[in-house]
Amino acid sequence: MAPAEFLVTRVVEVGVHGLDLAAALGREPWLTPAAAEVTGGRGVPAGLGWDGSTLVAEATGRAPLTGRKRAVLAAAGVRWLAFAAG
Repeated sequence: MAPAEFLVTRVVEVGVHGLDLAAALGREPWLTPAAAEVTGGRGVPAGLGWDGSTLVAEATGRAPLTGRKRAVLAAAGVRWLAFAAG
């Protein structure tokens, strides 16, 4: 694995587990814009009104997805992360 690829995995881990930690502590989840870009890839599809934290939470199964949200994400070409629940 190239060093740049390894660093991406670390940003994803810190970002996703940071969302878990915020939820466990009853805090508002957040990601820096750079971490959201690395973790969320293409960015938030138009029509959802989400920020990067919400996109990552939804795409990793940390928040429930409705059929409409799934359709918007699929139409935007968002692929589910390998560790997603759903």
